[in-house]
Amino acid sequence: FKSNDKINGVVLQGRNGIFSAGLDITHLFPKDREHIENFWKGFSSLLVSMFSYKKPLYSSISGHCPAGGTVMVIMTDYRIMAEGKYVIGLNEVDVGLTVPYGLSSVFQYVIGTRNAEDLLLKARLISPNKALQTGLVDEVCDLETLLDTTLERIAVVSALYSPQQVKTKHILREHALKTMKKNLQNDTQIILDSWFSDSGQQRLEILFNKLQKK
Repeated sequence: FKSNDKINGVVLQGRNGIFSAGLDITHLFPKDREHIENFWKGFSSLLVSMFSYKKPLYSSISGHCPAGGTVMVIMTDYRIMAEGKYVIGLNEVDVGLTVPYGLSSVFQYVIGTRNAEDLLLKARLISPNKALQTGLVDEVCDLETLLDTTLERIAVVSALYSPQQVKTKHILREHALKTMKKNLQNDTQIILDSWFSDSGQQRLEILFNKLQKK
């Protein structure tokens, strides 16, 4: 996508009803420390690539988008979510994980420091309309018109794609991006420490067992 001049924008999609359920705990638990470390490093690299992506990158959120789903969409430029009884947010604290520096920085960039603290410390998963109020999503619309609306919105900014737009985007995100890159190793350690703590393992096991029953 980066080198294809015919592509001036990318839309991130998921399936209807569940855009993304987040990290697949059934495949990550129980795994040893090396496995989780390698996974998190690869995932972090993906997030940096998304947040620093030069071309317009929009999210078309077609359902539930908790935890890792929210992590991905906050890396995009604009988020449109379907109306309905869906939830979005970072509930990492509730499943025994610490939200590291890089993710915290981007979350604050998107919704502001006070809103970020309120949602993160309470592990709140919120409705599309509440997400619109906090700035976690930029628009809410009917599921049937979601993709068309997203394509309409991205067409506007894609028409302005230029070196000037790319530079402006970089300037706006420079602080958060520096925090992400600077803390890659530190954040990996934070995730590992919380993942393999006694409380983290207990909560992950509860979640794992719950998911297995489904």
